[in-house]
Amino acid sequence: MSRNVIGQFRDAEFIVTSEDLSFGRRNVLHEYPQRDEPYVEDLGKKARQYTIQISVMGDGWQQARDKLIDAVELPGDGTLLHPKYGSMLVSIIDARMSESSRSHGKATFTLSYVEAEAKPRYPSTTYDTVSEVNKQADKSIADSINDFAKNFDVLGQAQGYVDDLTRELDNILGAVENVTGAATVPIASLIRVPFNMGGAIAGSLSRVHTLLDEPGNALNLYKNIFNKEEPAYPSTRTPQGRQAANSKQALVTLTKRVAICESAKTATTTNFATSNDALRVQQDLATALENQIEQENIVDGSPVADEMYFSLTELRAVVIRDLRTRSAQLPKIKQHTPLTTLPALVVAHQVYGDATRESELVTRNNIPHAGFVQGGHSLEILSDV
Repeated sequence: MSRNVIGQFRDAEFIVTSEDLSFGRRNVLHEYPQRDEPYVEDLGKKARQYTIQISVMGDGWQQARDKLIDAVELPGDGTLLHPKYGSMLVSIIDARMSESSRSHGKATFTLSYVEAEAKPRYPSTTYDTVSEVNKQADKSIADSINDFAKNFDVLGQAQGYVDDLTRELDNILGAVENVTGAATVPIASLIRVPFNMGGAIAGSLSRVHTLLDEPGNALNLYKNIFNKEEPAYPSTRTPQGRQAANSKQALVTLTKRVAICESAKTATTTNFATSNDALRVQQDLATALENQIEQENIVDGSPVADEMYFSLTELRAVVIRDLRTRSAQLPKIKQHTPLTTLPALVVAHQVYGDATRESELVTRNNIPHAGFVQGGHSLEILSDV
């Protein structure tokens, strides 16, 4: 049989006798009561489906027949060696076999298949991105506390400067107190022990996402903290003024960095509804981290310390990797514009193939009346993953 072989699937050989190809567009025809004009909805390119007629014959045809049956019934995609198209990774959609008493020593098969993707459409997680984010976020918090302790110092400062720092702490943590209870008074009592004070600030911020039931609320609170405008800093003309400015910047920077880190950890527990939601949080965190990485000292213009730079850079990388990986597996928001005014039930069937998603469509787009979705106006819809 080997001299006549012109095709092979996995390790099973055969002879191709004919072939057929189905292709085109996925069009759905909609016809409505009391309307003469139909509506044809284009759902995209149709998958090319190949159908080939093949046969095995000659000496050992029964063994060749059984071998081909076994090859087709194996799970997963397989490699097809085609005389015209060469080597292809395919998924068998349908397979049939026939034998005739008139054609003794021969079995005929009809195989229908589509080309399979060599790689998954969406990235598969090769390691635990969530664990990586939490691990690096905890490290960045510890590094931030150490950096704060090196730059914050109120020893030798006038009481007015100390009071100003306390007020700034009240201003920063005011929203946090609404969730965690009184925080600034016990933290302010540690103002002369920077390392302990930094740890207390971090602890207060970390309690936010554990006390709020909805992760989205925690994300918003953290975002308000790390996006807060920089306060006015004291004069830097005297040594005391330079130290006061350093201390105030160190306080603001610590709270922003910890808020970013805790937001990154909260994002790992958030079940985002759409890919767009996840990527929006990714952009917020990436931008906030970039701002911290590029931050300069307000007194002498020096860049962020090396240890802090590498810590925040690594956190930015793992956050982007985690949210990109998870967002790829979520539905995306797309736009759909009905040509004419239709009931939401009909539109839901058009865009989702599922009329029961009518309420989702109405809620997402704030449609005032489910019976009248105005034609010519763009709607937000969730695409398939």
